[in-house]
Amino acid sequence: MIRQRKVAFFSYDMRVGGAEKMILTLLPRFINAGYSIDLVLIKKAGGFLSDVDPKVILVSLEKEHVSESLLPLIEYFKESKPDIFISNLTHLNIVSILAKIISRAKTKIVVTEHSAITANNLERGGKEAILVFFAKYLYPLANKTIAVSEGAAQNLIAAIKINPKNVMKIYNPIDIDHIHHLAKETNNEPWLAEKSIPVLISIGRLEQEKNFSFLLDVFQTLRKKRKARLIILGEGSERQILEKQIIANGMQNDVKLLGVKTNPYPYIANADILLCVSKYEGFNITLAESLACGTPVISTNCPYGPAEILDNGTYGQLIPPGDRDGMVNAIIRAIDFPETLPSKEKLAERAHHFSVEKIFSEYQELFSREFFKDL
Repeated sequence: MIRQRKVAFFSYDMRVGGAEKMILTLLPRFINAGYSIDLVLIKKAGGFLSDVDPKVILVSLEKEHVSESLLPLIEYFKESKPDIFISNLTHLNIVSILAKIISRAKTKIVVTEHSAITANNLERGGKEAILVFFAKYLYPLANKTIAVSEGAAQNLIAAIKINPKNVMKIYNPIDIDHIHHLAKETNNEPWLAEKSIPVLISIGRLEQEKNFSFLLDVFQTLRKKRKARLIILGEGSERQILEKQIIANGMQNDVKLLGVKTNPYPYIANADILLCVSKYEGFNITLAESLACGTPVISTNCPYGPAEILDNGTYGQLIPPGDRDGMVNAIIRAIDFPETLPSKEKLAERAHHFSVEKIFSEYQELFSREFFKDL
């Protein structure tokens, strides 16, 4: 009798974020394929926690900080002996590799980078740059390193001089059927119901790298030329700064900061245009989700995800980073001439490039090609 394979996913918690959404989307596929699945969390918390498949075994290390998780993670490897351990984000990846080495487990370690390591770590300096120093020496000891876009993969290879053979690109997955189902849920946002004025939407953490202050600058310029409304979904340390910017420019009646929504799809599906103005990305799953919803996308051509998702502008407009007037003019063209935008059918076709079925098959192929023959 063939032993059931055990795969573990590792995250800090299950807050609403890109890495956590990737895990949440993949878990049911692994369960349905017959794997035994552990979800290892440093802290058992987060908005996605209630959505985790009930067949998943939740393991909480019951710590507050990643630095405190090494010893309990070593014990986890010794006791649970997962065949494959998939870690996410640089600091968790480093702890995972150290725990595997110290425990002497036979577990295969897969580390995942969800952002551009140069912009997200090196250029920020401090402890983030120190993490890259450790990654340079530890990532080669992982069995495989996954980056969520080709650009992020090449950036990682250049930054830490890792052997390209140890790095592969696997996009973050979207569950298209589930998105369509959730998009049909009603929401109580009047702007999306009345449709009298175009509604723009943007989603992400309210942090510097997402560049929402620049988005508000774009929107302020746009309002002088066209009637429009802006909804921003997300939470973060810059909320008060953005609120002050909105008030200072008299935009209170045209901009809403609605916080985190565990189901953003009714907002995306009913908006006229989805905007991304990030300084950098690893992938940006919201862009792929917008394609699935049939909502047109205008994005800065930042490193590294948007151009890959939109196929260099075939499925959405790409604007040079920091080009306020270019972004404003692109929005005006989209509002004035919606017939020039890609059709819902064309956007949906592109969305299938990131379907969970396709992405899961890539994980399956990786496992069978490089791991299971040794287990």
